[in-house]
Amino acid sequence: MTQATMSIDPRLIKMVGRKLYSSHPIPIIVRELLQNSVDACKRKGVEPRITIIVREIQKRDNDWLISCEDNGIGMTADQIVNDFLCLGGKKAEMNGQTGGFGIAKAAIMGCDNWSVKSLDNFVDRDTLLEGKNIQKRKWRDGTKVTVRLKEQAWGSHLRLALQMIYYSDVSVTLTVIRSSWPEVKIIKVVAGLPQNGKPRKILDEHDWITVWGSTDLGLDDRLTDVKDVGWNVVRLNGLMQFLHGYKSGQRKTTLMFDVKTNKSPEDADYPFSMSRESVTSTYENLIDSIVKAHDANVMQSISTVARETPAEERVDVIPGKKLSGTRKTSYPMRPADPGSMGNQAASRLVANEQKIASLRNGHGRVKMAIVRYKRDPEKREWHSKVLLAWQDIMQLTAQDNEEFGIGISSDPYEEAGRLTLDGEVYYIINPDLAVPDWLRGGSKESIVMALWGLACHEATHRYVDDHNEWFTTTREGIGRDSAEVILRCVKKIARRLL
Repeated sequence: MTQATMSIDPRLIKMVGRKLYSSHPIPIIVRELLQNSVDACKRKGVEPRITIIVREIQKRDNDWLISCEDNGIGMTADQIVNDFLCLGGKKAEMNGQTGGFGIAKAAIMGCDNWSVKSLDNFVDRDTLLEGKNIQKRKWRDGTKVTVRLKEQAWGSHLRLALQMIYYSDVSVTLTVIRSSWPEVKIIKVVAGLPQNGKPRKILDEHDWITVWGSTDLGLDDRLTDVKDVGWNVVRLNGLMQFLHGYKSGQRKTTLMFDVKTNKSPEDADYPFSMSRESVTSTYENLIDSIVKAHDANVMQSISTVARETPAEERVDVIPGKKLSGTRKTSYPMRPADPGSMGNQAASRLVANEQKIASLRNGHGRVKMAIVRYKRDPEKREWHSKVLLAWQDIMQLTAQDNEEFGIGISSDPYEEAGRLTLDGEVYYIINPDLAVPDWLRGGSKESIVMALWGLACHEATHRYVDDHNEWFTTTREGIGRDSAEVILRCVKKIARRLL
């Protein structure tokens, strides 16, 4: 009797491999080769020694050679047939591995040519197409995969391929050579995040995902495009999978989303798509909420990522009376959305109450918090004027049932802030950031209007922690309700700045 079996013409793999991914083949091939090598080293229990080469052949930007060699566990002839040459095949051990979805191999086998040298075994595309036996070659430690790809590649495709390596937690000896314009020559450099050695600022940690950020990954200055900040990087087991959404041109921070899972790719609740170029809706909504919070407030995003907030932070408080707002309209409270940036930049503040001189006249008539303020004598007079204007503006902008003090700070990352200290509210201003030199050189009325914009923003934080659509709607309402009185008082307040 004849056994019912299914076979696939190897030439069909090229169509399947190319259509499986939305990204260009070069970054996908680099990603898959890197992840297979890391997994092989994990299975062998050795420190990875991985070398990746991406080079253009004969100054033609539509002809590329990509190779990856490692010191991993390697494959026997049977494993090459049953694992590597089997689309959809699953590795026997999946713990801590990033690959495992055998269909991803179509990205490699779908190229114009390829070869695999592992242990003492050799196979290439012609061997497969012609149905020949796996050849025996001189023994090597680990595996080397070489891929030939004839397809146009732009600078953005090379950049993404580099990001696949540089945004992953692995050390790689990297060579990238492009001789056609624009030329790229990176010869035998050590790539990957471990070279950085800087501590990572964890922004948020869920059961599903860990989020951390960076303002500087410490990359080679030649990697201008890769060094750019504003990216959202989704990773699995420390290895980059794809960039989420679009790069923010304003945000000066890169966010890393490390997905956690013990599921295999064939499981229904596996967090990634088949091509690992997207995540499921649950993860996507969580990532989107964090990205939106950071995009909405550039200064706070930089502060959250760049500044290691101490567990305790000293704040000097000048005793005095609290101020009261005058705006009559109130707004409903709404809790922060999950994954928001809301309170991530906050620290536990310890107030040290002592009678210290106020910035201008020493009377301490208004209760004031001094947070990390550098008492620069040359700027003190101007800062006191800004504080007086800020006091007037906050009284006109804050809700009439809110009592608060004002404050001053030299925090290099925040223009203004709403601080709750021992149950009391302080609206803090950094005069140098809130009124930069270009603004100070203009009219005093324009300074008042700029401070009013900050006041509306901080007054909104009474109702909403994070910077989402609800925050924007509430801020617009506060601005609308305080606009008329601010316009009536703008000239009077401007005289504070003379």
